[in-house]
Amino acid sequence: MVNNNIFYFIFRKNIILDYEYQHVTRKRQISLFTSDKAKYILKDRKITCGRPDMNLPNNMIQTNQYTWLTFFPKNLYQQFRKLANLYFLVIGILQSIPQISITQGLPVIFVPLLFIVGISAAKDFFEDYKRIELDLPKNIFIVNYEKPNEIINRFNGQILMYDGNEIPLNLQNFALRGCRLMNTEYIIGMVCYTGHNTKIMINLFKYKMKKSKILILLQKFIINLFAIQICLSIIAAIVYLLSYLNNIYEFSYLVMNEYDKQYHIAFFTNFGNWILIFTNIVPISLLVTLETVKFFQGLQIQKDPKMGQTNVQTSNLNEELGQINHIFTDKTGTLTKNIMEFRQLVVNDVIYGYEEDPCYEALTDEEIQKNYPKVTNVNFRDKKFMKLLQNSKTEEVKQIEKILFLIATCHTVNSKIDKNGETVYMQQSPDEQALVNFAKFSGIEFRTRDMNDNIYIRHMNITYKFKILQTFEFDSLRQRQSVIIQNEDGEIIIYCKGNDQILSEKASKNTDQIMLIYLKEKLNEMSLKGLRTMMLAQRTISKIEYDEWDIRYQQCFQLNTQSLNQDDYYNQIYQLQNELEQDLTILGGTAIEDKLQDQVPETILAFKQAGIKIWMLTGDKIETAINIGYSCNLLDQDQENIIIDFKDENVLLSFLNEKNQELSQNNNKNNQKKFSLVISGESINHLKIPNIKNAILQLIKHCNCVLSCRVSPPQKQQMLLMVRQNDPNSMTLSIGDGSNDVNMILAAHVGIGILGKEGQQAAKASDFAIDEFKHLRRLLFYHGRECYRKNSQLVLYNFYKNILLVFPQFCNGVVNYFSATSLYDTFLYQGFNIFFTSVPIIIYALLDKEYNEQHLVENKKKNYYEQGLKNKNFNQGLIRQQIIIAVLQSCIMYAFSFFSLIINFITSDGRNKCYQSMGAMIYGSIILISNIKIIIISNTHTFGLYLSIILSLLFYVASWHFLYETPSFNDIDENLNSQIFIFLKNHIIYFQLKVTCYSQFSFWYYLDCWKYQFIRLGLFFILKYIYNIFIYQFQIKLKKEWEYEKDFNKQYDNNVNNIKVEEKKLTNIQCKILFGKNNKQGFVINKQQFSQQSINSSK
Repeated sequence: MVNNNIFYFIFRKNIILDYEYQHVTRKRQISLFTSDKAKYILKDRKITCGRPDMNLPNNMIQTNQYTWLTFFPKNLYQQFRKLANLYFLVIGILQSIPQISITQGLPVIFVPLLFIVGISAAKDFFEDYKRIELDLPKNIFIVNYEKPNEIINRFNGQILMYDGNEIPLNLQNFALRGCRLMNTEYIIGMVCYTGHNTKIMINLFKYKMKKSKILILLQKFIINLFAIQICLSIIAAIVYLLSYLNNIYEFSYLVMNEYDKQYHIAFFTNFGNWILIFTNIVPISLLVTLETVKFFQGLQIQKDPKMGQTNVQTSNLNEELGQINHIFTDKTGTLTKNIMEFRQLVVNDVIYGYEEDPCYEALTDEEIQKNYPKVTNVNFRDKKFMKLLQNSKTEEVKQIEKILFLIATCHTVNSKIDKNGETVYMQQSPDEQALVNFAKFSGIEFRTRDMNDNIYIRHMNITYKFKILQTFEFDSLRQRQSVIIQNEDGEIIIYCKGNDQILSEKASKNTDQIMLIYLKEKLNEMSLKGLRTMMLAQRTISKIEYDEWDIRYQQCFQLNTQSLNQDDYYNQIYQLQNELEQDLTILGGTAIEDKLQDQVPETILAFKQAGIKIWMLTGDKIETAINIGYSCNLLDQDQENIIIDFKDENVLLSFLNEKNQELSQNNNKNNQKKFSLVISGESINHLKIPNIKNAILQLIKHCNCVLSCRVSPPQKQQMLLMVRQNDPNSMTLSIGDGSNDVNMILAAHVGIGILGKEGQQAAKASDFAIDEFKHLRRLLFYHGRECYRKNSQLVLYNFYKNILLVFPQFCNGVVNYFSATSLYDTFLYQGFNIFFTSVPIIIYALLDKEYNEQHLVENKKKNYYEQGLKNKNFNQGLIRQQIIIAVLQSCIMYAFSFFSLIINFITSDGRNKCYQSMGAMIYGSIILISNIKIIIISNTHTFGLYLSIILSLLFYVASWHFLYETPSFNDIDENLNSQIFIFLKNHIIYFQLKVTCYSQFSFWYYLDCWKYQFIRLGLFFILKYIYNIFIYQFQIKLKKEWEYEKDFNKQYDNNVNNIKVEEKKLTNIQCKILFGKNNKQGFVINKQQFSQQSINSSK
């Protein structure tokens, strides 16, 4: 948070240096961004208040990908980066080539392609437009500072004073874009980084778009399908050459030019024809259907009343939630409430606030309300301690007062005095809030700060003033915080609080070692109870020592301003700070409690039982982490904790090798003992060494969970990436609530942000944001599992129905020697994926439920989540299975259609008219079967599902009649409708539906279960009802056809001899086409059969 006092001090003193920028003019003007200006941006900067710097980028930023001018070209580029869209673009171009086109040179594939691209573009526009509203600049600050960089938790600058002095600036004087203003109504400052030079934006562009595992596998299989398409087309072209061109002179009725008689031209022409015929082997609507379903699934997750406030920011990863193998979680604010309460104080060999002490006596609520100030975040009621402070001035009391003055002084808390004279604290850290409130509760109250860096402490109605000379901020590297003060007597003291292990190493040689050992033991005991512990120390510094040190400290800032490397600069800063943090007098220790969130133990236990490995990564010490692990069910008493806390890499490697050998021997003995790994940040530092990294990975395989303690934000990301690289097939999820978790969230397959107390950085960087950790259980076990199941079925269904559509064309090629003639109507063919079969599967993916949602969330009856862990619902084997099923059903469908129509559609002159009728029959059957399959795979049969299926079928019938008006019934040879009516009359379609549906593998599973017998009967009556509807609707037309057949029967009886004459007139070529080459005897037999069939039909 920006320091208000510094800014107020600046403007009151009018601290403005008048100097010229390089390449900067006073005149306000608009200038282009040139290469010279780009070089200027890479330099450290100076800002004069009130003078614009035109060489810097303006304060306009874009997290959105598009603008009004670039949306069309950039979105088209993004759309056709998708392999499926690019494939159909090429197909459309091929359809435009007359020599190979099967659509009369019309690129009809562009109609559904434009529809799909349009829907995807609309979705991209909607999501991108929401980002524009968030593009507001918010980085503010002052004067002289470092060049733009991506390091969020670091800032260095200086205020140049009018007298030549310099005031150093650090991260506390810096506000990032995305921060929220708290504890104050406004701040005053100057913009230092603008637009895309802001730290958040520099980090943002390193983010890579995440893809789901289903989409990655889908892209690979599309390539495989294209390879199959090429192979089938080559086979078809080769067979075509061998069958037709080798017998070209026997087929004189075929019109061929000279180019058709050339083998290479004929090959490539036929090859191109078959490429276009097999176009729909890749489902054109699959990607847009999947994206549409994911979008609405994301809305369902957001609207779930049992999920609290949930934000879905990357709906493309919905199904990933159902396949998580590893969960990486932060502790503070994620598993805990991040609401700190002061519990215990250790002074010398005494623990105050220790409720298990037999002599412990607690203050009553009445005593607290009557005699003590009203404070929050303090759960300390030790009556002995409070009486001790009031009634004596012993050495012990003096020691306690030193501790309380340290607590009231060593912090970054701001405050204000309200109308009643009470102090209101404003802080960033909940730990500091608990500590400062405890000091106030004990009688030593931090009051306020002034603009001259003076701090005021009130004790026994006396106000003491301390001058703050330096403040060394807490960070994950130092693991401590220090403040240098000067009291009213001129004495300079450094107060220090932080990690007990680090401060004990900096203790004075005169420190009572027995007391120090006792103090460390007590702090460890507190850690084992899950309390956050801290050691307190101080040292008095002479004026001469401080002045000499301060000169070097200020020189370091000046060197950084000129030419010092940033890393070298911070190393020198740390070294100088470390010089004063030596030879410390240990005063005591504190313990703060951070309670677990609701249902955290139950949630973690459910994850473990489901087979998910949990990783807890925290900055706490090992003992605290272990205790929290037991509290939240991450650890249990049956597990052996393997603790790794070694600084030396050789010792670490030796321990890992011995442990791995021991565990391998236990596995060979079938030892069922469970293990957990506890590893410190110091040991994680050695992961760069390959042998150590491999040994740790080998050890992790034997462990059910992992606790990483004293880890920094980069180490969290390092651990996650190590798992991803070692096991590329595993799915990782990271969850955190603070800015220190952002790197880990971005590195995981799925990132979850907690909408917590430490700002919105984690939530904004995440793919999903939730209120509490307990909601993660429902997000994974219910929404994740169901999205994975239904989206997997959606993809498999699309492959199934498209193979079902395409393969009859290949069967037709076997009959006509692969002459590359399309079986289906050109325009109706293009509507298959978009209009006739797309809506029901979307309804299924949104509304279907396999089990009761409560059973899925509890996950107790059986491991419902296991299907995602083992990829049971979507893998290459299942895709191949659906393709084989579709191929078999295609063959059955084609065989029934071919053999049932070829003997019923021969005209009086002996011509066969079954080709178009067979294509219409197969195409209509495919649409009907594809929609019925959705009923078969559905677990929830809703009104919306049946309505979408009925409307899809009706839309097909309407489209068919719209494109082809009903012809007259005067001539059976030209009447396609009458051919279909005869076919319906012969009950073939009903029989074919039953054969095809009952051949479904999944359908037999339902028939074997008694509780699905009603579904079987219901489906039977549905099919019968559909059949009856068709008969009833066309009953009048059928009567006309029967009357026409009666007339034809009379004519036949009178002209049998004429029919025999017509048989002899048929040419040898017609015989070859209908029944095989040179098979005249077979032709006569079949003609006799046709005659007998006609007689039977007329009767």
